[in-house]
Amino acid sequence: MTSTLLSKSSNLFLSDLNQESENGDTRAKGRSGLNWLQLEQKFNDLIVQLNSPQQGNFSGTTAQQKQEYIKQLELSLEAIIEVALSESTTILQEGDYKKATVGGLKALEYIQKLYGKDALQQVEAYFLLSKASQQMEQFKQAEEYLSIANWTCMKNKEKCSPNLRAELHQHFGLLYVQQGKVNEAVENMAASVYYLALEHGTHDLVTSFAYFNLGNVFVSMQGKAEKGISFMKKVVDIWYDQLSAVLLNGLNKSTDNADVENRKKSFKTSLQDLDEDKVTDAEKMFEHILNTMLQQIGENHVETGKTFEVSGMYFVFIGDYEKGAQHLEKARSIFSYVLGDNHQLTKEVKDVLDTLSKRQQE
Repeated sequence: MTSTLLSKSSNLFLSDLNQESENGDTRAKGRSGLNWLQLEQKFNDLIVQLNSPQQGNFSGTTAQQKQEYIKQLELSLEAIIEVALSESTTILQEGDYKKATVGGLKALEYIQKLYGKDALQQVEAYFLLSKASQQMEQFKQAEEYLSIANWTCMKNKEKCSPNLRAELHQHFGLLYVQQGKVNEAVENMAASVYYLALEHGTHDLVTSFAYFNLGNVFVSMQGKAEKGISFMKKVVDIWYDQLSAVLLNGLNKSTDNADVENRKKSFKTSLQDLDEDKVTDAEKMFEHILNTMLQQIGENHVETGKTFEVSGMYFVFIGDYEKGAQHLEKARSIFSYVLGDNHQLTKEVKDVLDTLSKRQQE
């Protein structure tokens, strides 16, 4: 099946990715200006040189020179693959799923030519292809791509990291959610949590996103909303512990500055474990958890207030003080109503708001 797909890709790729330039000439350029024809030609030239190192530009005579030359060829080929995957991902995000599929298949072809047909590196391309197929509601095809990715991971068991296994199960889980196969979705989302916890720990920012996905599935299931809420509470607790260690101590002038800086570095390291999409998704995640809390347990609930507090601290941390203050004020109002003005949580949020107000006036 894979060879057939790659054959189709080779026949359709350049024509499907061509676009008209402003002067009417046909160019093999993507939306970012990438020239696919040049990319294809460059890859083919380099792969020929790699497979026949004595050809091309190689003029060294020692074994070390030859080794260095081959290494440079491999690095150049890897860079081309990365460009092809990146461009295809951009096309996917822009909503052109057919072209994203063609680009993904071409990237897969490059990967297999460089690393071999059983290489673990091809898994990323299969993820991209599966996502494109899901968007086109080609669920059987999407599952086939993920099944090949799974088989590839099994063939490379010792090299396949817990992070990659977690991502694989997450893709399966999201696919099954889209199909309404909630039991299969829960099974895979739970596996994603397991592998991320294995790699990062159960109380890490990275793992929190897997808890969120699992909680979402349970909330959508009949009679399982309470269990889903419990996972979302865990997400809030994880982010509260990380953010409060930085912000609450950072706002306290009596706290040792060196300790605060160390906590900030620790939190930033945790954030760096997330890719850019995940950092951006944090805002969407908090918004979704808030909406779920409001629908399931209501506004005047401690957990709803805590979610407002955590999302507020997140906005403060990233520099959106206005939105942060709005969420923190909402948290203060809820805590005051439910717990009273003298409760620790109410005082905690009030102190943060007072400090923010003073700093804005300075």
